Amino acid sequence: MSSRRGVSLIELLVAIIVVSIIAASMTQLVVTTSRADEVKNAAREARGVSRAAINLLESELRMVDPFGVIAPTNDSTLTVRVPYAFGMVCQGTGGGAVVSFLPSFELSASFNTPGHSGWAWRDPTSKYVYEATTTIGSGSASTCTAAQIDNYASGGGVVAAFPAPSLNIEPGAIAFAYRLMTYSLRESTTYPGRKGLFRTAGANGVPEELAAPFSTTSRLRFYSGNDLIATDTVPTFLDNLRGIQFVLNGESVRTPRASSSVARAPFVTAVFFQNRPS
Repeated sequence: MSSRRGVSLIELLVAIIVVSIIAASMTQLVVTTSRADEVKNAAREARGVSRAAINLLESELRMVDPFGVIAPTNDSTLTVRVPYAFGMVCQGTGGGAVVSFLPSFELSASFNTPGHSGWAWRDPTSKYVYEATTTIGSGSASTCTAAQIDNYASGGGVVAAFPAPSLNIEPGAIAFAYRLMTYSLRESTTYPGRKGLFRTAGANGVPEELAAPFSTTSRLRFYSGNDLIATDTVPTFLDNLRGIQFVLNGESVRTPRASSSVARAPFVTAVFFQNRPS
């Protein structure tokens, strides 16, 4: 009968050491991979902050007429008249104005669009004349029929009535309803100490934080006249303002373990006003 040889103490210690080395290597690999993923996720998060609100900014600001810019008072605040429904004037006299509006998800038959601030009509020189009034109600469809202008109600449009315009308007003039909209870069309420992008509808609206956090270097820059390069200086005559450059340097919410600071993603985009006089 043969005897069975067991594992010696030395062999056991060697096996433990080998297993420990392999385990330590695997642990280091997992930690390194985890930290690398954390850095990548932080960078992706920073980029996402910058892109979160740009689609909304572009869709709204492209509809702005240069004469609709109210007050870019500094590199952090911009107030504009943003159109939200377009139509044609059926009547515009001292007795009041009636406009037939195309379908718009912003303008319903209840006329309760948040931040509604007035309407504008295009004069014979292709310049928009702004009528500041929060009064808007239901207009007479028969007025539009008499002016041979379509009533778009069957497709979701509405006929609206406004107080008397500042000048008599020829039927058929292009018109739009607008909201006073203020965009501002200021201290974030979600991430104090860093900047957030805010949007306020109406003169007395509640600021809505669209995206955050941004670095303190984020700002607005301005395109004037036919210049192709944006500057930090607000044009002396706002009518010359043709577009806005947004410098939105996004940041990650937390600092990755492998870094000494939050991840940053520089993001610059320009929005030019498309609703320009011909």
